Amino acid sequence: MKDLAGKDISVYFPPPIGVCCAGLGTNNRMQMRYANATSAAAFPQAVHWSSELAVWTGTELSRDDWYNSIFLKKMNEFYKGPVVWDSQQISKAVNDDKR
Repeated sequence: MKDLAGKDISVYFPPPIGVCCAGLGTNNRMQMRYANATSAAAFPQAVHWSSELAVWTGTELSRDDWYNSIFLKKMNEFYKGPVVWDSQQISKAVNDDKR
C-alpha cells in the first residue's frame, strides 16, 4: 500500500475495546469510532481489526491476544519519532478539549 508509506497509520490498528477498556464490562464485539472524521482510515480495507472483529477468521488477527502479544510486541522494535506522544500529552489533550 504505497498510499500509506511514510504516514501515521495508527488508525489502521485499533485495539479491541476489551483490551483498551478492560474491566469496564465491554466485550470484543464492540469497536471504537473516531469523533474526528479526519482521523478515520482513508483506506478502510487496510484496517487490521482483531479478536472477534477480525475480517479474516482463522488467522493470527482472530486471536483475542493479537493486539498485545503480537502487534504491540512487534511495534516496540521500531523507532518512535515525534509523531508518538506520551500518555501525559494525550491526557492533557483529552482534558483540555472538554470532551
